[in-house]
Amino acid sequence: MTLSALLFVAAAGWLSTIEPQQAPSPPAAPEGSLLASDALAGQSYPRYFPDGRTTFYLYAPAAKLVELGFNHNRPMQNDGKGNWTITTEQIGPGFHPYEFVVDGVQMCDPATVHYYDMGRYVSGIEIPSPGEEFYARRDIPHGDIVECSHFSVITGNWRKLVVYLPPGYGESSTTRYPVLYLQHGAGQNEGCWSAQGKAGLIIDNLIAEKKCVPMIVVMPNGYASPPGAQPEQARPAGGVRPDFSKMFETVGDVLMKEVVPYVDAKFRTVADRDHRALAGLSMGGMQTYSIGLDHLDQFAYLGGFSGGAGAFGGAVDLRTFHNGVMADVDKFNKSVRLIFLSSGTNEAEMMRGVLGFRDAATQAGIKIKYFESKGTAHEWQSWRRSLHEFAPLLFLQQ
Repeated sequence: MTLSALLFVAAAGWLSTIEPQQAPSPPAAPEGSLLASDALAGQSYPRYFPDGRTTFYLYAPAAKLVELGFNHNRPMQNDGKGNWTITTEQIGPGFHPYEFVVDGVQMCDPATVHYYDMGRYVSGIEIPSPGEEFYARRDIPHGDIVECSHFSVITGNWRKLVVYLPPGYGESSTTRYPVLYLQHGAGQNEGCWSAQGKAGLIIDNLIAEKKCVPMIVVMPNGYASPPGAQPEQARPAGGVRPDFSKMFETVGDVLMKEVVPYVDAKFRTVADRDHRALAGLSMGGMQTYSIGLDHLDQFAYLGGFSGGAGAFGGAVDLRTFHNGVMADVDKFNKSVRLIFLSSGTNEAEMMRGVLGFRDAATQAGIKIKYFESKGTAHEWQSWRRSLHEFAPLLFLQQ
């Protein structure tokens, strides 16, 4: 018998001595609840109710305390057999990240799909929103989501891009498309707009309804540091707001000197400012205005969703704001085809800053489009709705 055969027999004998630990059947589903779409095949939790309440379950027989990490930690109930459950109050529609905290250790729900959010991989639950079908998967032509990597000389490492290509892109070798560069928020990455934000489905549906121009959407990573530099923290300890200024400068260099040229070389783009837009959510909205206002020769459309110009400020003095780029109102209005801002009505601090800039700009004569997401906070439903309102406004003057 060969050595490999002996090792296989020995391993098989060792494995046969291990008794697999079978978790008991989970508790019966609460009456009237529905299985969340994020649950893996064969799982019966997490669940939601039509009124927006949610129920979560974890089998952890050795745990002394299990909490649901969902905005804040909430203790779960143990039935004495290791089955931990909790039913929450009503939450709004859309995507909500969560995790379990087992005796102080954070972990994903093993019964669900995992998403990158909150600065790490977590679980998520999608609560349907009756009447809002704009991000649903329909029987229509769909575009493709592709992942690309490019080496950055500026950061000294490989960086990822997620790219949406519209329906029909692969069927023609000559058609060229405008490009929307879409930035994520703090604690997220380049895959979040596609996974949690449903960006591809939103654009698919708008194109099918002939409500927006077919476009390429590029979703880059919004963090960048020079080689050897300490990476910026998305969520510093102690609730201190991070200083993004140095990171934004590096992100801007990567975007303008590496990402845009890479995309224009690899894909069939219309490579001029009138066919190029920049937008983002939260931190990505601030990046949009920080970078975009410095490169108005490259972008004619700017959008900030729950973030943007003056996001954390109040009233803005447009004579000095961003080196006076808006001081000449007529020149600015002729140059920029769209300035877009949005916020959810339940995100008070961000909304106050966004409205402060909007009011100052409007009073000065700057043409600005503002959208308000009713009943939502600093969350994906606000940003999905914002993209749905923003995309139809792009590339109309071609």
